[in-house]
Amino acid sequence: MPPIDYTTASNVFSYGKVYNPTLDETAVMNQIVTAVSRRIDKDCVQQFSLTTYTNVILTPRIDVEGTLILYLPSPTITTLTSVTLRTGNIPLTQPINYLGTGAQYDIINQSYGSKVLIYGFTMTPYRNSILRAYVSWAGGWANLNEVPSDFEMAARIYAWYAYKQREAPFDRTAIPEMGIITLPGSTPAAVTQVLNRYTWYYR
Repeated sequence: MPPIDYTTASNVFSYGKVYNPTLDETAVMNQIVTAVSRRIDKDCVQQFSLTTYTNVILTPRIDVEGTLILYLPSPTITTLTSVTLRTGNIPLTQPINYLGTGAQYDIINQSYGSKVLIYGFTMTPYRNSILRAYVSWAGGWANLNEVPSDFEMAARIYAWYAYKQREAPFDRTAIPEMGIITLPGSTPAAVTQVLNRYTWYYR
C-alpha cells in the first residue's frame, strides 16, 4: 500500500486560520503535505507508514543471557516474517525459527524504532562474533488515526511553514497580502523537538 500522509490539507489550513481555501490553494497544500510527510520519513531515518520489508540487513545484539535483540526502523511491528543470521564472513546463513519449540519472542513498539527480543536459542557463543541479521517484517501506521497527536501536529506546522515560505523565501522579510512577516530558513524548532523523539537509533 502507498505511504500515508501524516496530516491533511484541512488540518494545516485550520492551523493557519485559513477557513475558506480555494481549490488551487487546497491542491498546492495537498502536494506540500505529501512532500513534508516523505521529508519527515527521511529526517527521522524510518518510514512511519505501514510497509512490508524484505531481508533488511541489520546488526543484532546478544545480551549476557543469550537473548537475540533486533532493532528495527519502524515505529510498530505488526508481523515478524523471518529472521536469518550470518556470522562473520561465513557464506552460509542460519534461519532463526523463533516460532519453533521452546522459542518465544517479544515485540516492543517504540516511537524511535521497534525492538524485538528472541528467546530460546543458545546465542551466547556468538556474543563476540560479527553478526548480520536479514529481517523481514510488516510495520508502521496504517492510517491517519494511528498517527500520534504530537506527530500529526508537527506535520501540520511543517506543512504550514513550507506553504508560507512561498511568500518569504531565503530568510527575507516579505510583505504578503496580510502584512509584514519574517520566516525562518530552517525547520521550525517546534517541529524539530517533536521529530527528535521519533528519530531511529539504537537504545
